[in-house]
Amino acid sequence: ASTTFDTNTATYGGGGVWTQYLYSTLDISDSEFTDNVVSSGAGGALSISYYSDLNMSGSTVTGNQATGNGGGLYQYYYGTVEISDSTFDSNTTSAGSGGAVYFYPYSGWADDLVIDSSSFLDNQASSHGGGVYAYAANDLELSGATFEGNASTGKGYGGGLYSNNVTSRTVSGSSFC
Repeated sequence: ASTTFDTNTATYGGGGVWTQYLYSTLDISDSEFTDNVVSSGAGGALSISYYSDLNMSGSTVTGNQATGNGGGLYQYYYGTVEISDSTFDSNTTSAGSGGAVYFYPYSGWADDLVIDSSSFLDNQASSHGGGVYAYAANDLELSGATFEGNASTGKGYGGGLYSNNVTSRTVSGSSFC
């Protein structure tokens, strides 16, 4: 069943969904996150943090905005994120990193970011990672991913992908246009 999160607002995090201390996995499939806004925090569409994993498939995350990190998705502190067959389009962060996805598990390199057959289109960050920001992860795996038209507009690095302090990186069948 599909779920729609449209034009929701939050002050500090998770314009559409906010969760922490889940100690499990949040499964999201065939869902839409559109035009959600966080006015003074992170995760325009989703904020997933503190011992919470995310599996997202067949979903679209479009036109979401955050003042802080993660215009589309924000993940912080002990959590693995798996994204498949999904599209992140036109998400923005006005004062942070990760226009589409911000991933910083802060866990001593124990958690992974896995992206399969997904697109990151026209996302924008004011700092690092216009498309995806990945820091202090164990594995970063990109397979069949498309990064197109993303931008890091401030004094940041990585218009499409910013990857720093990651134990291993695997990129296959992906394009950066």
